[in-house]
Parts: sequence; structure tokens; C-alpha cells
Amino acid sequence: MTDKNGSFKFPMLKVGTYDMIMDESTFEINTIAATPGPYRVNIEPGREVPFEIELTKAAKIEGLLVIKEDIKNNNNAYYPVKEDIDKLIVEAASETEVFRVYTKSDGTFSFNDLRPGSWNIKVYPNGIPNGYQLEKDLFNFQLGKGEVKKMEVIIHKKNREIKIQRSF
Repeated sequence: MTDKNGSFKFPMLKVGTYDMIMDESTFEINTIAATPGPYRVNIEPGREVPFEIELTKAAKIEGLLVIKEDIKNNNNAYYPVKEDIDKLIVEAASETEVFRVYTKSDGTFSFNDLRPGSWNIKVYPNGIPNGYQLEKDLFNFQLGKGEVKKMEVIIHKKNREIKIQRSF
């Protein structure tokens, strides 16, 4: 338990190595530890071991699948796509953490409680109907404290090549 200032003490611990975890449910909303736990602490005889855990505001990535089909003549609008694409796996990875979510039926997805820093977002193509493909499957974001980034994942119809055979 911590006091009102966040300080804590564990007197009378035996010498050895301990792993500490935090109950993040007591943090303010959108607050996370700057470094993921558990935290390993080595207790030596007759020594006090200072230990600090920095808290930070969580970042967030919100995404949307955008499905584009053939462009209409002399118009930048796209024909509507009738296929539903949901439950694609989207992965957010930093140097120390990996999270995966499914897209919802409306094509949205989000990663909450991300630590500030560099994140790679990978979209797995499993579940995309035949004839469609991801325009790009890997994205990189640099997130600041409390920042919300929005992204679009473009899925478009594959161009089909038709070969005409001149004779049989």
C-alpha cells in the first residue's frame, strides 16, 4: 500500500530478489506506469533500496478500415463495397510490449493505454475477401503523453488482368 504521496515501505524483508506489481485500477483515468512491470528488486542486508515508478498519461491509437472499390468515371467517389470486413487482427508493438485486437463489425479498432514512444501497427490480411488487398499493412507512430492518433487502413479491390487468347 502507498500513502497519499505514493510512497511505500516494506520493512523487515528477508534478503533476496522480489518482483513487485502495481494495482493500476487505483490510478486516475488514462494514467499508466511509464515502464511496464513487474519490477524486480534485489534486497541486500542492512541496505535500504530506493525504488521509483514514474506514472505518465497513456496514449491511444484509433483506427478505421476504409474499403475502396473502382473509381466512378470522372468522379473521385468510389463505388460502394457490399462485403463486410470485420475481425481482422491488428497488432500494436513497441520494443517491450505487444497488443492485439480484432476490428469491430463497423471497421473500427483502438489501442488504449499505450505508453509514449514508438509503436508499429501491423494489420493482418486474414479475413479480407478474395479480390481485395491491403494498400499498406505496416504503420509507425511516435506517441507523446496523452496523445490520440487516428489512422485509416485502406483496403482496395485488386486489379484483375484479363488476357485475351487470339487463337485456340
